[in-house]
Amino acid sequence: MIPGCWAGQLRHVHPRGKDHRRYLPGTTAQLKICMCTSGKTQTLDKKGYPESSHNYENNLDKTYTYKAAGAVSLDVTFSAQTEVETNIDIYVNGAQYTGTELAGKTLTISGDTLTIRLVSDKSDSAYGFSIDSIVKTYMEHQYKNGVCTLCGAKDPNFKLAAPTVKPSYVGASGKPYIKWNAVVNASQYEVYRATTKSGTYTLLGTTTATNYTDNKAGSGYTYYYKVKALAANGAESDYSAVVAGICHCAKPTVKATYMGASGKPLPQMEHRGQCQPVQGIPQHQQEQGTYTLLGTTTATHYTDNKAGSGYTYYYKVRAISKVKSTANSVFSVPVAGICHCAKPTVKATYMGASGKPYIKWNAVANASQYKVYRSTSKNGTYTLLGTTTATHYTDNKAGSGYTYYYKVRAISKVKEHGEFCLQCSRGRYLPLREADGEDHHFRRQAQTDLERCGRRQQVLYLPQHRGERNI
Repeated sequence: MIPGCWAGQLRHVHPRGKDHRRYLPGTTAQLKICMCTSGKTQTLDKKGYPESSHNYENNLDKTYTYKAAGAVSLDVTFSAQTEVETNIDIYVNGAQYTGTELAGKTLTISGDTLTIRLVSDKSDSAYGFSIDSIVKTYMEHQYKNGVCTLCGAKDPNFKLAAPTVKPSYVGASGKPYIKWNAVVNASQYEVYRATTKSGTYTLLGTTTATNYTDNKAGSGYTYYYKVKALAANGAESDYSAVVAGICHCAKPTVKATYMGASGKPLPQMEHRGQCQPVQGIPQHQQEQGTYTLLGTTTATHYTDNKAGSGYTYYYKVRAISKVKSTANSVFSVPVAGICHCAKPTVKATYMGASGKPYIKWNAVANASQYKVYRSTSKNGTYTLLGTTTATHYTDNKAGSGYTYYYKVRAISKVKEHGEFCLQCSRGRYLPLREADGEDHHFRRQAQTDLERCGRRQQVLYLPQHRGERNI
């Protein structure tokens, strides 16, 4: 028999050489035999074969049914004694026979079920029928990857290999990230999640990749995952072993700046939460050096008050989970912060003899010198007036009656980084006001020649009160 499928009508050859096919009204006996391989047959045990009474009864109308599980066809061989009256019919799966037409004949029945109907009248009877053998032909598929290569039938016992899953997480977002090996013949994968290992798992998502990021997870919580592989032909795998994944805090994004007044490094974090700024490394050391804990804060910024002016430090920050320590974020990318010289605090006065502006300031740690800048307007262009290692400066270039504005910058003895402090003056000088501890305005009133006890005087305005002061 040739592998494959063929179809046709139930037929046998009449003893006189003619095709003899008769069917019950409105019935058809069609054969459709599907064979994946040839020679796979089995002769069934005679016990249970259908058989009529011998001789059969008058006025009989009886149907006999026989079923062979798993058969695609049955070869039924009737005994030589099989006979009905010539005016009596016997039907085999709908095909009509009479007399001795079935005696010693073999019929091939499509499917796994044989039905025989015997109808008699009230006149004489005959032997009836009996069966010598029933041979079952059954299908033996040639499966490959769960599908028969000959007929396309699915292997009911085929399963894809279960994936082997490993948990991790995405450093930037902290979200659980699971990955697994590619399963042969898998076209996609289903990812399931639960909040407890033995809890109810629901479908989280489907992917054709061999990894999955759980963007729905909440920071600080543990989730449990299992994965199933699916094939295009409908076959699937068992679930993978369950793995646990923790949703971590997202990695902070850090920007480095510094405090203008003190010059201290000020790492600022975009991530909100409990973060641990970590102490930096001096410039001469490598960025990948040993980091030590500098401090902890609930804010999104931190001032390194331990930094030394003129040195570079490296910082990295970690977000601390409020749920569990195992859900802490990874460290941020290291950023470099330079400790600048502090902004000088300048006090203004004037030289009594010359009337020239005289400014002085506090000594700044690690400053080697100071640069004094001047402008004729507060928001104008400042030019370098002079450099000094002292903590004061006299503007000998100032013209009487004019207002000048000053900035002072401390210069690091390590590298040139410092912060300006703004000053301003006019004419012949006494402080008129102070603005935010930075701006100092000097003004000289037009002089009035007054003779008091032989000494020349002028009226000046002080920051805190109005009054007179002798020069």
